[in-house]
Amino acid sequence: MQGTANVLIYKFKDNETAMKSAMAIMAQNSKKSAGSAGADLQSVTHNIIATGRRPAPARESITLPTPTKTSLKLTDPSCPPSVKAELMQLNPGRLSMPVLVNGEYWLLYLNSKSDLITLPYLEVEKGVKQQLPELLGDKLLETQIAALKSTYQLKINLLNEYLLYKEKNQEAKK
Repeated sequence: MQGTANVLIYKFKDNETAMKSAMAIMAQNSKKSAGSAGADLQSVTHNIIATGRRPAPARESITLPTPTKTSLKLTDPSCPPSVKAELMQLNPGRLSMPVLVNGEYWLLYLNSKSDLITLPYLEVEKGVKQQLPELLGDKLLETQIAALKSTYQLKINLLNEYLLYKEKNQEAKK
């Protein structure tokens, strides 16, 4: 079974531009998916007639890059692991957070996905090893140790140390 995802890839030079463009991409794709360009025009026209006011102009015009429409196979080794991870989490009709790929920030709009499988551990092992120490840092360890100490009282057996001390003292007296 091979997992495939049909996506639109929007490529940006920096994270800030990608984040600013996210809302415009979602609006653009929701209009496409609804097939409502004519309906939107009718809605705007109806609102102008009903209220007597024109809609407020957009504050900032955002020029979106032309998306690359592609079908990605998640078992393909050339597909970056960060892209695979995002696509596994996304639902169709949703946009990813910016993903850094080869110095560019990609926004992935997921049209559809099929036959997705869980990524093999060998493919995500490096990422898991990098994230695990952050997640299970020293603070978590200290918290766990404190909880265990309060639950289980420590008893230190000093009998052996006392006997060694006593033995040394007796030898010193001889």
